[in-house]
Amino acid sequence: MPKLVISVRGGGVNFKIRSSLGKVLQQGLISAAKATEAWIFTNGLNRGVSKQVGNLLSNQRLTGFKRGQVVSIGISTWGIVEHRKELIGRDHERNYSMLEHSDSKFVPLNPRHSNFLLVDNGTVGKWGKESFFRKRLLTYLSNFPTSSSE
Repeated sequence: MPKLVISVRGGGVNFKIRSSLGKVLQQGLISAAKATEAWIFTNGLNRGVSKQVGNLLSNQRLTGFKRGQVVSIGISTWGIVEHRKELIGRDHERNYSMLEHSDSKFVPLNPRHSNFLLVDNGTVGKWGKESFFRKRLLTYLSNFPTSSSE
């Protein structure tokens, strides 16, 4: 369980962070996450703020949680994920294409996140359907008792 939950939210519009600001944000975010064993949550998509967070984490090794590593979890609506059918299957690895079609209403996942939770309410192409789940999960994690002896 995380000792701190960091939730990064923002629009899905592409934007660029100035290099100097990006370095400060990267150092602060990663240092805070490592020092507190925090989990970072975004929408996990390869666009907007979550893409920027993914880029900040690109130098991190994101396979499983070990002390000193950053856990980043993308929570998104299944129905807006580009190439989502490539993810269907059990008990074996899947190749996932990050190619995005410029005229598509779907967005690929950001590969620099360590984990994804994809919420499926049956809608396709509708943004924000994961919000209720994300709020409940983050509230639960934030209120989960932590032990100082761990």
